[in-house]
Amino acid sequence: MLYNPEKIKSSFFFIVKLLIFYFIWVILNTYLIKFDFFKKYWLYLYHILLVTVKNSSALISTLITGIPVETNYRQLILGKHSEFGIVSIANNCLALEYIFFHGAMIASYPIKKSIRYKLIYFFIGAFVINLINIIRITGLALTLIYIPSWLSINHHIIFNLVVCAVIFLMWIKWFVKN
Repeated sequence: MLYNPEKIKSSFFFIVKLLIFYFIWVILNTYLIKFDFFKKYWLYLYHILLVTVKNSSALISTLITGIPVETNYRQLILGKHSEFGIVSIANNCLALEYIFFHGAMIASYPIKKSIRYKLIYFFIGAFVINLINIIRITGLALTLIYIPSWLSINHHIIFNLVVCAVIFLMWIKWFVKN
């Protein structure tokens, strides 16, 4: 037999579940954010990620370079009086959507393992994604200090590809393992 109807059905439902999670993300991040009762809780997730990424990146950048890195709510200020520049961190730089879609892939994948097993892998993946994002923001700070002309390509292309590649490898590991 050239095709397995059970695998086709399983693949179809996997894609449908992913689309449902995508629409949930759009509703959460686009529409419900307009309501105050939801907004404060949703933005708190971004706040937690922002504080973690910003403070960790500032510490690592200072340890590597010896250059003082100050912070305000959304920025790494490199050097005294920003002599090396400023790295601003927007909400879409915090990888919450990567964490959400990592969870969606795990939740949607058709395996007969327990919810606990999926939750453990989700939290491990969320930690790894946050760690990679800290390295990415630190890399942007180091680029701004040492090779500012590379900032645009590192910010928009290279570092984002690295983050996506790591996430893709985590998914491949999940698929092969299960």
